[in-house]
Amino acid sequence: NLFQGKLRDGWTVAVKRLSLEKSLQGESEFLAEVRMITSIQHKNLVRLLGCCSDGEQRLLVYEYMKNRSLDLIVYGK
Repeated sequence: NLFQGKLRDGWTVAVKRLSLEKSLQGESEFLAEVRMITSIQHKNLVRLLGCCSDGEQRLLVYEYMKNRSLDLIVYGK
């Protein structure tokens, strides 16, 4: 699930909620993936700004991409 959110400073972000039921990732695997994503920087990739793994919640907070997702541009509908 992907949502648009707004931080307290007014910055718009994209929030991706990962389904714990559909994902078999444990806590250590989730955090390892977050560390890997944050280590990659490229002008064509949005930055991961934060994450949450509180209880059953698995959230990723990214820069908001105004003109939709790159995968729609590359792969179409």
